[in-house]
Amino acid sequence: HRLDRGTSGLLVVARHPHAQEVLKEQLHTDGFHREYLAVCEGILEPPVGTIEEPLGPKPGSLVEQMVRPDGKFARTHYEVLKAGESCTLVRLVLDTGRTHQIRVHLAHLGHPLVGDFLYGKEEPERIPRPALHSHRLTFRHPITGQEMTFTAPVPQDMKRLLEQEGL
Repeated sequence: HRLDRGTSGLLVVARHPHAQEVLKEQLHTDGFHREYLAVCEGILEPPVGTIEEPLGPKPGSLVEQMVRPDGKFARTHYEVLKAGESCTLVRLVLDTGRTHQIRVHLAHLGHPLVGDFLYGKEEPERIPRPALHSHRLTFRHPITGQEMTFTAPVPQDMKRLLEQEGL
């Protein structure tokens, strides 16, 4: 499990090979739950939905991904938490974890992340990175099997953006 460059918040790191293997097996199961908060451009409609579009590499780019019929299955659930005049605060839950999944799915809908230099528009005066935060993680401890949930507060740069946008 990893985060895109510029994404704030939580990630899971294994401290030894056995834990890594157990966590890796959990990654794409119901036992591993990832929740993100994001600010996207425009007003996302409908307010609750699922984006199920296959993702794959963009031809001619070493970094970019795109929705493409021959891509790998990807599913993102979203819920609008608050809509402003020009952007929306969204909660996102991943069933899969493809490269740039949230960024590509939202951009595909016409609502790229605020500050996303790759799939939207770079706007350092609003936020110097894509407005994406790994907010909550739930997984089973690799040794005890106990369910563990962690949350990370929204960072200051996103708080400022939310205030500026009236969200």
